Amino acid sequence: MMQIVRRFAHVLILVLTLVVGAAAAAVLVSQTSWFKNWLRGYIVREANLYLNGTLSIERLGGNLFFGVEMENIGVSLN
Repeated sequence: MMQIVRRFAHVLILVLTLVVGAAAAAVLVSQTSWFKNWLRGYIVREANLYLNGTLSIERLGGNLFFGVEMENIGVSLN
């Protein structure tokens, strides 16, 4: 019985470590310029599907958790 409890504790610790590591990696990646540029492109692509026109965003900046800054936003209607 004790061996099962120990095994379960090891598995639980491993899973928690992996979850915390994945969350830390996501936080770090989301602050890179590569991710912000990808997010800018994603926002523009998705918005253009729903707009009767074109959205453009030159640059995304700031911290994605506490405030996003967008520079040179343009909307041209068809």
